[in-house]
Amino acid sequence: VLTAIYLLSGHKPVVQAAQSRWPFFTYGIFTGCIASLIGIGGGSIITPYLVYKGKSMVKSVGTAAATAFPVAIFGSLGYCVAGLKQNNDIVYSLGYLYFPAFVGIVIFSSLSAPWGARLAHFLSEKRLKQVFAAFLFFTSAQILYSQWF
Repeated sequence: VLTAIYLLSGHKPVVQAAQSRWPFFTYGIFTGCIASLIGIGGGSIITPYLVYKGKSMVKSVGTAAATAFPVAIFGSLGYCVAGLKQNNDIVYSLGYLYFPAFVGIVIFSSLSAPWGARLAHFLSEKRLKQVFAAFLFFTSAQILYSQWF
């Protein structure tokens, strides 16, 4: 919720002359861990960070989309390993990973990614921030609702 408010606030990004790669690397690891734990895509965490660091919204969304693949792979492997000791009689699953859902998500994510890229380039910077903030509000509401009700 706070990230969505930040995106809508119009604050100027923090731009530093020579940026080390370590903050980005560290934040990338943080993003992967948090995204896997709460079951969301890393893009909702990494995009606002990149905007805060001075990247354009289009580049931030594109970079976040590129990071989705490794986050999904390592998150899926983590769920497979974490659930191996569970007595799981569900067909087509390994650990906590259910392969039909995994394949469906991969297929539809791959098919819809070009549409998202076109939309990101079609919208203005301000409108893209507004759309992304609305997505963050919706995701936040969904997480809060599932935890409280």
